[in-house]
Amino acid sequence: MSLSPKCLSNKTFCIRGHFEEQFQGSTTHYMGLHNFGTGSYKLPPVAPGPCVGGGVKLQLIVAVEQEEIPRLKALYERGLQNNVPGLRLIGAKEIQAKEPFCRGLMALDSPYTGIVDYKQVAQSYAEDFQEAGGTILTDFEVTSIDMAKESPPGSEDGLKYPVIVRSKQGEEISCGHLLTCAGLYSDRLSAISGCSPEPRIVPFRGDYLLLKPEKGYLVRGNIYPVPNPRFPFLGFHFTPRMDGSVWLGPNAVLAFKREGYKLFDFSTADFLDAVTYR
Repeated sequence: MSLSPKCLSNKTFCIRGHFEEQFQGSTTHYMGLHNFGTGSYKLPPVAPGPCVGGGVKLQLIVAVEQEEIPRLKALYERGLQNNVPGLRLIGAKEIQAKEPFCRGLMALDSPYTGIVDYKQVAQSYAEDFQEAGGTILTDFEVTSIDMAKESPPGSEDGLKYPVIVRSKQGEEISCGHLLTCAGLYSDRLSAISGCSPEPRIVPFRGDYLLLKPEKGYLVRGNIYPVPNPRFPFLGFHFTPRMDGSVWLGPNAVLAFKREGYKLFDFSTADFLDAVTYR
């Protein structure tokens, strides 16, 4: 994965904060399946090959009921339209050959879907960004974003960098353009920047079960059900991790804090923000 220097100006900053959420979320690289519609900006622009932090490569989406087969075939067609490499529909015997302890009527085999260590991926992006001339600022909680009305005293740039970003600590940077990407805080940062806070972030947490280590041989790769269009989730699945463990899940429960990854994490402001949203 790399970042083109063409993306950077001579004064480019990346303000990094609340980054933990990225490490807590999914580590699966989906290669254009599931909820990625044709032409979606969410499509992973990655060709098959080595990936920083890469691990197990294999995903089966398994139909266990006849009524799921049309939806599985629709996923297959979507994958073809999105140029997913190596995609195949396989029958019960091939399912068992790939996953000896898995049973199903038909499955979608996506050999280039894999798991990654997202911390390594993010660090690699950071290194590319810095090598291309960017600057990363950490612990920079943004509290205001304004447009300068006149050049600062003694400035040689004039209004070349009119966007002023201030932090909670009173630090300030200026730039010509600003692209916000704040994950769980996207709506709040959007409001600070003068844009709409809609759609609002309502945090949900996924809880997983851990397969006993001595049962790890039961699962070789990612095993997913056929998504049910009535629900916005991918369903209960089996995910091998980079450390060799296997997670089973998740469910989806309302979180009482935006970065509340533990059962009793609570933020009054986040909770009220979620339950009063209409």
